[in-house]
Amino acid sequence: REAMLAGEAPPGKLRTLLVIDEARLLALRGKGDPLGILNRLATEARKYGLGLLLASQDLEHFTRDILTNVAAKLVLMHAETAIRTTAGRLLLEKGQLQALREPFTGLVKLGGGGWKRVRVRPYYERA
Repeated sequence: REAMLAGEAPPGKLRTLLVIDEARLLALRGKGDPLGILNRLATEARKYGLGLLLASQDLEHFTRDILTNVAAKLVLMHAETAIRTTAGRLLLEKGQLQALREPFTGLVKLGGGGWKRVRVRPYYERA
């Protein structure tokens, strides 16, 4: 509400970044509910200078609205049972996900670009 009261932000201006771990806890209203708070944030927050960083262990926690409005996606190693679903929803090859066998390796997609393999540096290696 505070961001809305401040008015629309200039294009590209980030006023606040919201970091939400275990995002599934805010998606409990139902995946297709347009009034769900994550759906509203994903579709409306950017114009007010709000950014979102959402984390979950299951892609099914995110609606189509969320997935289409997020500019960057990071996928880490998956359970074998979730690979087909994730590959289908994110337009990945199953083999790309199956190749993620080491901790801290993943695939990232920024904007409209393709998927690129990355290594995530764990917090305990950072200075």
